[in-house]
Amino acid sequence: MVAAVLAVLLSALLGASASDAAASPAHRNSASMCGVLRKAPRYRHVIVIMEENISYTNIVGSSSAPYINQVINSCGLATNYHNITHQSLPNYIGLADGAPLNQLGPLESDCNPGPGCQSDRASIFSQIASGGGWRSYEESMPQPCDASNSGYYAVRHNPAVYFPGLMDCAANDVRLGAIGNSRLLQDFSSEATAPAFALVIPNLCHDMHGADGCPGDPIRAGDAWLRNWLAQLTGTRVYRSHDAAVFIVWDEGDSGNTGQRCALNTRAPGCHVAAIAVAPSVRHRTRLKALLNHYSLLKTTEDLLGLSELGRAQSASSAAPGFNL
Repeated sequence: MVAAVLAVLLSALLGASASDAAASPAHRNSASMCGVLRKAPRYRHVIVIMEENISYTNIVGSSSAPYINQVINSCGLATNYHNITHQSLPNYIGLADGAPLNQLGPLESDCNPGPGCQSDRASIFSQIASGGGWRSYEESMPQPCDASNSGYYAVRHNPAVYFPGLMDCAANDVRLGAIGNSRLLQDFSSEATAPAFALVIPNLCHDMHGADGCPGDPIRAGDAWLRNWLAQLTGTRVYRSHDAAVFIVWDEGDSGNTGQRCALNTRAPGCHVAAIAVAPSVRHRTRLKALLNHYSLLKTTEDLLGLSELGRAQSASSAAPGFNL
């Protein structure tokens, strides 16, 4: 009798250990992130990871981005996705508020936030403030809602600080932290703390932008950063509950002119960037050929979260049907 009881207990312990190991982020590969649901659930969380300044052909199929290409082959890739313009800031702001290019002109200098360099329009941040919440996780930012460049933190890559009407910026525009103690991973460990919309911004060494003092090839550095963070993020309780969709997108291509009209430009390499969809219902090796851009990503996010569409998002194509979201 005692032996039988011990056998049952041992079996239960071994089973729990195996289950815990399978759920651990360290054991999750790219294939387990997508293709596990045939029908899309109602996604309650959208996470956007923003990379920098690399055109489509320098990412897709690149030997410098082996992990990213594993994710592309296991999940979904938009093959005809475009930034709005050049430089960085108008792309970040347009993605957040849907403003047309003529309204983004004052931001083309990548200016610091302040009078003449801000948006008084509604944004995805203000839309979601009372409907599940938003949070922006900024790597290397010295303090919450920081409006000044510092080290490898670039304020032009932090769109929330350019919307002065956001009264909750200090509470929701936060430091990413290290993997072992990250606010992002802590928040997505529970439905009670996970925001409906999350923006994840690596620092200049990890977003493929590069800067003085950053080690090695910026694409390889960004690929390695994503290998660590995406596995952790898709291993959280919220993602494993089939409740979150993740998009990885580049703000602009690596060539082009300031103010260039890129949203519908299918010829210029600097207007063509990769956009990757990672979610439980995204089918393996999905290739979405529809003409998409940053306004499409805003539209997709708003539609998934049940929000009204802002600005140019109203006329943009959604990526949701093509990615089975």
